[in-house]
Amino acid sequence: MDDIIGMAQYEDIHTLGISNMREVEDLNKALEAGHTNPVAGTGGGSALRVESLEASLKVLTHQAKHCAFWQKVPKLPAYSTVEEYNQLAGVGGDSGAFLPEGTLPETEDSSYNRAVELVKFMGTTRSVSHPMTLVRTSIGDVIAQENTNGILWILKNLERYLFEGNADMCYLGSATDSTHREGVEFNGLGKQIDTGNILDLKGAALSEANFDTAAQMVASNYGIPTDVFYSFGAHEAFCKGVIPAERINMPTGADGITVGTNISGVNTPFGRMNLNPDVFLNTNRIAPTAATSTKAPEAPASLGAAAMAGATGVWATHGGAGTYGYSVSAVNRYGESAAVAITSALVVGADDLAKASLFTITNAASITNAPESYNLYKTAVNGTVKYLVARIAASSIAGSGTTTYSETGAVMGNTSTAFIGEMTPQVLAVKQLAPLMKMDLATLAPSIRWMILCYLTFILYAPKKWVKCINVGQ
Repeated sequence: MDDIIGMAQYEDIHTLGISNMREVEDLNKALEAGHTNPVAGTGGGSALRVESLEASLKVLTHQAKHCAFWQKVPKLPAYSTVEEYNQLAGVGGDSGAFLPEGTLPETEDSSYNRAVELVKFMGTTRSVSHPMTLVRTSIGDVIAQENTNGILWILKNLERYLFEGNADMCYLGSATDSTHREGVEFNGLGKQIDTGNILDLKGAALSEANFDTAAQMVASNYGIPTDVFYSFGAHEAFCKGVIPAERINMPTGADGITVGTNISGVNTPFGRMNLNPDVFLNTNRIAPTAATSTKAPEAPASLGAAAMAGATGVWATHGGAGTYGYSVSAVNRYGESAAVAITSALVVGADDLAKASLFTITNAASITNAPESYNLYKTAVNGTVKYLVARIAASSIAGSGTTTYSETGAVMGNTSTAFIGEMTPQVLAVKQLAPLMKMDLATLAPSIRWMILCYLTFILYAPKKWVKCINVGQ
């Protein structure tokens, strides 16, 4: 009976045009969808497969919520490309305020300072081909997506330069050239804070005591400390230092135990301050290995260091004796060149801790795109990774021209900067001549081009109501 059933099954298969089980296996194999991408010449079922692509764009870079300072800073209208403002420096001297009955009080004069900040211009050009607007994409409207991307690009640069912008980062002319020049950047928070309001942590992590000291500095200048902006690493180090490792939150219901706590604020003797970790303050800017733009300056020819001398060095408290590696890159408004390593690493001996070295940056022999400034990168003591520690205005834009910089060790590698102060419109503001806007460009090809622009500047009206913490450890 089994032989009869087997023969019948064979005949049924043969009726389908398949003579044996091997051909059945080959048919199964041919119709497998597979996991390889279908390409020209591919056979089998994979050529018929529709690739699954989510109709959404996974953002691998920053988002608007990462721009913590931009989200909080007051924004006011500007009415000119030159924004002038008055600072009330004093309401009178310290002469006697008491007087006898019926006596005319002494005259006291208020003192004002006139200050100015220039409106600066930011923008990006975006382009989408006309055929791209006709095809169905996984992200929907391509023009709308490019608009979003352009805005995020602007916000990224805004957030960064609200902290580190420096209008002096340009070629300032020769010693005999009296022409005033100002770079294309606006002056950021770090540049405008009073030089007496610098708190040097010398590589240590931020602590409650540091926050109290900074808050006291703000309050002593009639400010109310409200906000702290610092790196993710500094925030993590602070949380770990304040919260004992074994502390837990009590369980609620069936949710179990939650370990750890995120600290969102600090109470000081002068008021509560909100903690705002900001990714754009992280110590992630390292020496570039390639130019960031085809219009960037040529890389410097060399970075040399003179023998240690003088008495301005602070190495004893800023890394100590050891070997320090350096690199320098040239910068203009288009981008940054590749970094060039120092001709010989700087060795700080036990006898050099109070000395400094004069660095000499030499331009390339042939200059096509002139440098406006330089970025100096430095390792931690005996380290290998070089971090941005200084921005230096160019003294020469000529081929083989030189710019010098005194390296005292004051800024340490692998550290970050924090800012603490009062976030109110009376203290600081972004003045906008034109908020973010879209401007279409002429159609000269089968593509759609437009600009995303904004015209603004940043003003710190009260430079003593903010504190800059440097060399913050992670």
